[in-house]
Amino acid sequence: MQKKQFPQKWFLGLTLSLLFLGNTWAESVLVSAFGYTVDLPPGWVVLDATDPNLVSFTDPARKAVFQVAVYPKDTFATAMDILQFAKGKFKAKGDIAPFLFNKMDATLADYTFLAGKYPARGYFVGILGESYNYLLIAFASDSSYSEYHDFLLSLLDSFSPGEESRKAPGPISQFYREFPDPQPYWKEIRIDETSLPLEVGSGEIEANSVVIEREARILARYARTPSTFPEAWKRYYQLIFRDTYLRLKPMAETLLSYLKKKGVSREQFPSTLLAWIQGFTYTRKSTLSDLASPLEIALSATGDCDARSLLYAALLKHWGFEAILLVSHTYQHAMAAVDIPGKGARFTFEGKGYLVAELTDKVALGLINKNMADPSHWIPISFDGKIQP
Repeated sequence: MQKKQFPQKWFLGLTLSLLFLGNTWAESVLVSAFGYTVDLPPGWVVLDATDPNLVSFTDPARKAVFQVAVYPKDTFATAMDILQFAKGKFKAKGDIAPFLFNKMDATLADYTFLAGKYPARGYFVGILGESYNYLLIAFASDSSYSEYHDFLLSLLDSFSPGEESRKAPGPISQFYREFPDPQPYWKEIRIDETSLPLEVGSGEIEANSVVIEREARILARYARTPSTFPEAWKRYYQLIFRDTYLRLKPMAETLLSYLKKKGVSREQFPSTLLAWIQGFTYTRKSTLSDLASPLEIALSATGDCDARSLLYAALLKHWGFEAILLVSHTYQHAMAAVDIPGKGARFTFEGKGYLVAELTDKVALGLINKNMADPSHWIPISFDGKIQP
C-alpha cells in the first residue's frame, strides 16, 4: 500500500519540541478528539495541542517529550511501515521489533536522531489500530536519556486507544510479555480448605512486577515534593491496577463460580472475599516498591496491606462492585473500600459512602482501627478515573 504524504509541520512540531514550552498544565488523564487517553505524571505540561492529530507534552525541566500522532485508518499497511516512515523522516538509527498490543499489529523502536540540532534518543511505538493508526514517541535529549528512561516507558505504557483498553496492560508491558500470555500453566488457589485449579500465564507475575518496580522508581522521584506526591502516588497505583486487572480475570471467574456453587449470596461476596484475603500470611517484598504482584500474593496466600487491597478491589470490580483503594502516608497503611449497604465506617468519595475494608486484620467490613480513623489522613484512589477533555 502506498504511504500518504503528510504536512511538513508535523515534523517541525517534533524536531522543535525541545525548544518551545506551552503554559497549559495537563490533566492527569487526557482524551483527544480520537478517543485515546494518556495518564501523565504530575508536573508534565502540554507543549502543543492545537492540532488534535499531533499532541505533545513535556516535563517541567523541558528535557523530555511525549507525543501522540494519529493517522486515518489504512494509512499504513503494517505497524512496521509506521516506524519505517518515521525513521526515514527523522533520519533515525536503531532497532525495531514487532509485537501485539491488544491483538493489534504493533512495533517498538529504540531510535537515536536529531531533534533540531540536539542529539536525542527515545522509543517510537507504531500501532495499527481498529479505527486509527498511531505513532507514539517518547524521547529525551541524549544527555538526559538515562534520567528519563523510566518516564518514557511509563508514558508509552499509559496510552490507551479507547476506554476498554484502559483495563488491559499497556503497550510496553505487552511488548515485554504478550498478553494474554501464550504459555499458560496450571496453579492452585486455596479457599475454605478447597483447592481450585487456575490457569496462569508463565510470565504474568514477572511482567506485572516489572511495571510495579518501574513505577516505584518514578514515584521515588516525587518523594521530596509534597505538592505533587499525592497525585504521583495515585498514578502509581492506577497504572499498577491497569496492568493487573485483566491478569486477575481468570481468578475472578474461578472464585465467583466457587462461591455460587457454595450458595453464597451476592450480598455476601465482599465479606466472604475479605475473610479469604485476611487469612493470608503477612509478608513484605524486599524491593524498592515493597509491593508484590496481586496475582502472586493470591497464588501464595501471602502479602502486605496494599497488595491485598489491590487484589480485593480488582476482584470486586470484576464482580461488578464499585471499589476504591485508600492509602495513608501518616498511618503507613492501605485499605480498600466498597460501595455496598451495611453498618460501619465509611469513606465519602465522589458522592458515595464506601464501606472500609481492612485486609490485614481479621475484622468485619466497616471496622477500622480507631487510631487510623481520621479520614483526612487517607487518600482515595479510584480505578475508573474521570477522563478530562
